[in-house]
Amino acid sequence: LITGFIGGYLFYKKREEKGKGEFVKYCTAAVFLEFLEFMDSFESALEKCSAGQKQALEPLYKQLKTFLEKKGIIPFESKEEKFNPERHEALQTSFEESKPDSIVLEEFKKGYLMYGKVLRHAQVRVNKKPEKEESQTEISETKKPEATEPIAKGFEKENRQNQPSKGETQNQNKQE
Repeated sequence: LITGFIGGYLFYKKREEKGKGEFVKYCTAAVFLEFLEFMDSFESALEKCSAGQKQALEPLYKQLKTFLEKKGIIPFESKEEKFNPERHEALQTSFEESKPDSIVLEEFKKGYLMYGKVLRHAQVRVNKKPEKEESQTEISETKKPEATEPIAKGFEKENRQNQPSKGETQNQNKQE
């Protein structure tokens, strides 16, 4: 009996420690999510600066990327990949005949994983075939039955007349 109790307690302690580690790991996710906004700005600045400035800033950028990798945060590729709603957020759709349907055409913001789970969805433009739209002539030729509108209006009026007013409802509730 005592050995079962001790074994259960040790299992409990081990599970609690693992849970605390997971909790701390993912509590930092909010901080890193904001840090990724800084990284986006830094990458944008690197693209726009001169060759001399780029050469000076590249070591700092590599150091920041290494820091994120040590914390389990890595970017994932999206362009030319099949759209996956678990990893991607579609901001736009367009159609290119040369590309298959549901393929990511452009990445607006990089997506990141933290310890294998999505930290930030990639914001993308997806290839989507346009749906066939009914022509305006087909819509105008299709007529609704004339009786539909008056019946619906009559039903609403009849329904309102049969319902008690607010005051009557409150009086009925008091009587019950």
